[in-house]
Amino acid sequence: MSSNQSRRKCNREVKKLLDAAYERAVMLVKKYRKDLDIVAEELIKKETLEGDDFAVLLGGEKKRTQ
Repeated sequence: MSSNQSRRKCNREVKKLLDAAYERAVMLVKKYRKDLDIVAEELIKKETLEGDDFAVLLGGEKKRTQ
């Protein structure tokens, strides 16, 4: 196999990996769009969120501090 053939094969494999990662990212954004919008709106108001606040926004509970 020549270096050109190796390069093309490598490029094809990298493209497959990137395409799969892109498709997964799009799927995750679509799946969690409502949650992302909720977080984005709160970040516009506050600029930062603590972990507990983030959890509460998404329907979780605050951690108990001892």
